[in-house]
Amino acid sequence: MEKQYEEKLKAVLGKAMSKGKLGKRFSENQVRRIWEKEMGPTIQGYTKEIKLRGSSVYIYLTSAPLKADLEMGKPKLVKLFNDQLGSDLIKEVLLF
Repeated sequence: MEKQYEEKLKAVLGKAMSKGKLGKRFSENQVRRIWEKEMGPTIQGYTKEIKLRGSSVYIYLTSAPLKADLEMGKPKLVKLFNDQLGSDLIKEVLLF
């Protein structure tokens, strides 16, 4: 009985997270946490803001040399985000 209830609860939570602002904010927070975890405190110090708009991640940096280095690795960043999220939500990373 409990297992059946757990599956129903997971389905309800999954639907709630995939629709509306709650799911969008959850995904955006996940992207921020992935960035912080994978990039470390040094790169995080040069990060001004991270936004998720649709399937694009907008990353605002305060260091031009860092931006130039990361530009070459954008496909790796897309793969990193999607691997950590467990889905193909992210299609592109834009650096500013």
